[in-house]
Amino acid sequence: MRVLLINPPAPSVESFSNAGINAPPLGLAYIASVLEEGGHEVEVLDCQALELSLEGVKREMEARRPEVVGVTSTTPTIHSALEIVRAAKEVDRSVVTIVGGPHASFTPKETLGSCKELDFVAIGEGEYTTLELLDGLARGEPPEKVKGIAFRRGKRVLETPKRPYIEDLDALPFPARHLLPMDKYRILGKNLTVIHVISSRGCPFRCIFCASSALFGKRFRARSVANVLAEIEESLERYKTRNVEFMDDTFTLDRRRVLEFCEEVKRRGLDISWGCSSRVDTITKETMEKMKEAGCSIIFIGVESASQKTLDLIGKGVTVDKAVKVVEWAKEVGIEVLASFVIGFPWETVEDMKRTINFAKKLRPDFVEFSVATPYPGTPLYEWAKKNGFLEIEDWSKYTTIKPVMRGENFSIKEVGRLMLLSYGQFYLSPSFILNQIKRGRWIFARAIPRYIFAFIREVVKGIEGRLRGRPNG
Repeated sequence: MRVLLINPPAPSVESFSNAGINAPPLGLAYIASVLEEGGHEVEVLDCQALELSLEGVKREMEARRPEVVGVTSTTPTIHSALEIVRAAKEVDRSVVTIVGGPHASFTPKETLGSCKELDFVAIGEGEYTTLELLDGLARGEPPEKVKGIAFRRGKRVLETPKRPYIEDLDALPFPARHLLPMDKYRILGKNLTVIHVISSRGCPFRCIFCASSALFGKRFRARSVANVLAEIEESLERYKTRNVEFMDDTFTLDRRRVLEFCEEVKRRGLDISWGCSSRVDTITKETMEKMKEAGCSIIFIGVESASQKTLDLIGKGVTVDKAVKVVEWAKEVGIEVLASFVIGFPWETVEDMKRTINFAKKLRPDFVEFSVATPYPGTPLYEWAKKNGFLEIEDWSKYTTIKPVMRGENFSIKEVGRLMLLSYGQFYLSPSFILNQIKRGRWIFARAIPRYIFAFIREVVKGIEGRLRGRPNG
């Protein structure tokens, strides 16, 4: 079958793409590679990387005439995903439409109920679900036989039994990067192509604002080091780059595996520069030193808050002191740190949030990421906020983590919006930060960050104005 897989436009695509921030839809690329192995003719359309509007997507569908349109969905992109489904049926009433991804996986009945043009929801890991569904449809078999989908039967929505998680991740073919606009995925500040890799799935931790463990399971499933390096070597050769970014939730979860990876990188003589994510309780200074020797240049660390109370309530299971220590280790070893912070949890006060912002400045990581606590479907935070009446905005497209959608016990949405402006502005627009980037030769970064920050400020201000006027912003 002719299949078109689509990563839909994001609500803030202009703001982020203008700053050069894009990551490939590896979930779709994995599905594409499995479908290609199964004999299907597949194309992938990454609207975010290509900056395609909904009108542009419709023109692409008219030109390509797919028999199947599959769209991934996060919470902020679910509206545009369903608009693409509607457009697909306008182009060809016989086209099979499928929506997958995190949001649809956690809200299959709601998603189907809100779009009569949608035929199927793929729940959870979509590689073999999609393959079995398309093969079955081609043979005229009923979809009830396929695990991990939802669909309509008359006026009812049926959900088939859950599909087991993929146990052997090495058995998956590598993502179909040849179907992606690889020149669009670059390192901010360096204008260099980067290869994104997922080396594991599953998360044993239970942070209340994260849906990863609900989507991919609580058991950590890892690819072998040999399999991961085979993908890296193939990609580096094809795309003529030495830059790799691991997209695992916690790359450092299995210390022995990390050390094996580092040793094998050195043994093979691979000249690569790579980054990954870590928790503060899954890494040691000794491990960092091995990572640095193997080319690790940056680590993303979820510090989250300056308040131990907040860290405990969100289920982080770490201490503020440990976060300080890990950032110090990274500086000593020579690995850059991108530290993540979240403000706006319902129990926080304005002073709590200001302390977190000031803590981020005092910690002095190389880069920071501030987010508003956002109750995504599939998370305990969403269930709590919904049950207790804390959801202020129900428009999914506003669930971007840069604009507040949930009120607090001691603060307003307006106050959180102002603090978000303060947080990014104080860090990234400071002369010392910009001068430091110029000293490091990051002219592109020094130019891009102010542009991104001002675009970000416009987004937040629009959200605040819309809220004050009693209407959603457009």
